[in-house]
Amino acid sequence: MQSDLLQPFVDSAVRVLAQMLPGTVAHEEPSEESDLSVAAEGVAALVPVHGDAAGVAMYCMSRGTALAVAGALIGKPLAGLDRVAASCITEVANIITGNAMAALEARGCGCDILPPSLLAGHGLQVTLTTPTPTFVVQTGHGPITVNVALTSQNGNGRGAR
Repeated sequence: MQSDLLQPFVDSAVRVLAQMLPGTVAHEEPSEESDLSVAAEGVAALVPVHGDAAGVAMYCMSRGTALAVAGALIGKPLAGLDRVAASCITEVANIITGNAMAALEARGCGCDILPPSLLAGHGLQVTLTTPTPTFVVQTGHGPITVNVALTSQNGNGRGAR
């Protein structure tokens, strides 16, 4: 994956999470492309992307981090990963991905997102169709690992419309 497809996700994740969550938000440098199989750490929100670039953005975190983030967003602690918590986590993923899509559009790479999905369970392994670089966003509620498995559909990484 070209870095011009990844950087909007890094910028968007840090900006959105800093606006939505109290405390400090920082990110680690993106890793090189990983294997096709990704450990999802307990909870994973997946947002499909299609257009000039296509694939999926996946936001992975522990169950505890998911509950802490969702609780911070609704203003009360949550005991379990219920529909409210799941909705909060998928909405955060949707907002981050939507902001990244707006940045890509400004660079001439037109993409749209589809509704997000949430996976939860112990020992989750998600197999992607393309190697994916990852980066970790550290929040006061725990780390969130972002996997961006996008490929350019026209070969230059920027898209054309």
